[in-house]
Amino acid sequence: MKRSIILMIIASMLLFTSAAATILPPPDIETQGITLTTDVSALGVFSNDADLTWRHSSEVLDANLKLNVVTDPETGELIKIWEVEPEPPLSYDAASFEVQMNTVYAEDTSAQYGQIAYSKNSKVDTKALPTSMYNVENDRIISYTGVNSNRILSEENVLLSGAGTPGVPSELSTTCLLCPTTGCYPGFCSFVDTGSKIDMSVVSVSTSAEVRNLNQAGGGGIERWPPVPSVEGLARVNYNIRVAEVSSTQPSVGYVSTYLNSETQEGGSACVGIPGMIQNIHLKERKSVDGYISLFSNSVEYESGICCR
Repeated sequence: MKRSIILMIIASMLLFTSAAATILPPPDIETQGITLTTDVSALGVFSNDADLTWRHSSEVLDANLKLNVVTDPETGELIKIWEVEPEPPLSYDAASFEVQMNTVYAEDTSAQYGQIAYSKNSKVDTKALPTSMYNVENDRIISYTGVNSNRILSEENVLLSGAGTPGVPSELSTTCLLCPTTGCYPGFCSFVDTGSKIDMSVVSVSTSAEVRNLNQAGGGGIERWPPVPSVEGLARVNYNIRVAEVSSTQPSVGYVSTYLNSETQEGGSACVGIPGMIQNIHLKERKSVDGYISLFSNSVEYESGICCR
């Protein structure tokens, strides 16, 4: 009798800096909420494909806005107009700044003929939520036993990437006394990419993928456009997978793997005029197990923020 594998892994990456980290953009005026619920219990074949791509900017996407003062040809008065310039790169000066976030979630599940129970709850909310809540949530529970050695294959991935220019004014981006007041915050560029893959003939597995990618607008009560991003909230990504026994006498059978790839680059000066990078963190990790599995548990927690945690 082959020995069952018991493997429990917890991988946690927490990124905190006091003067430079991810700054989240504010939501649009119009917000959306989407909830999806799926429950399947069947003897047969099953597939599910899901893809989410969400890009958001504190200014506009795929262009740079520049405010120019020109003379009105009819009245001769000086007027301000917005001009559109190409992007990339993100442009900035002493009076303008921008932060952008990109969120991606994907699932590809395909089960050959067998006994399957599949449950999934998904949510997307484009409002600025409290720090303890998430804008993107996906929770799955899967139980599968293949007929005649048939298998289930499932891949799941979640990514959060962001970039911001120097110049976000600290006095307008927070009301928290714990936040540093450096005049303005440096630029940044970061991403975290994580997920899992299973290829199994018998399995009991649960996963959860969560992302927080928006904050309330700052500004200290002053109306401004583009809006000032607030730093009173963390960028967060959580990903968890747990493969366990189907019963006390039946372990899960097959292959499971997880991965984590993350990099953070942070500017070395608070305001515009002295470019440079002060910190670069790159983390990459892969785990896998193949055989009779009694337990495989892996957890990734990512947080990036400036203050008020």
